[in-house]
Amino acid sequence: MKQRSYLAYIKNNKILLVRETKDDSFKLPGGRFEIDETPIECLNREIKEELNSEVSQDSLKLVGDYIYNHSDYGDWKTYIYKGDLIAEPRVDGEEIAEYTWFSLESRTPLRPHMQSHILPLLVNGGFLK
Repeated sequence: MKQRSYLAYIKNNKILLVRETKDDSFKLPGGRFEIDETPIECLNREIKEELNSEVSQDSLKLVGDYIYNHSDYGDWKTYIYKGDLIAEPRVDGEEIAEYTWFSLESRTPLRPHMQSHILPLLVNGGFLK
């Protein structure tokens, strides 16, 4: 089964989301595991690649995990961590086109698993209101 890790970086009850250059919808920063990576190693690598920043390791908390069946790619085990960035995010436009701060009132287009799995985990866990 494929695996991936995502970071929920929340400030002022808004969550940082990214849009990949090949997509029109937003997701949490993070991505798929490389061979022999742990969930945290994957998360750290992906944050460096996507946001040119680092995760404060002391701030990391596992929010939860779930299995999501993607119609084109099969089952994915997904880990969601809440944590802080050490420096403000910067995108280079190659992999990530832009980032935005999302609130529950936002009309930002989201990837399906954001609505079906990730936002409920964050709301039910009391991380996002």
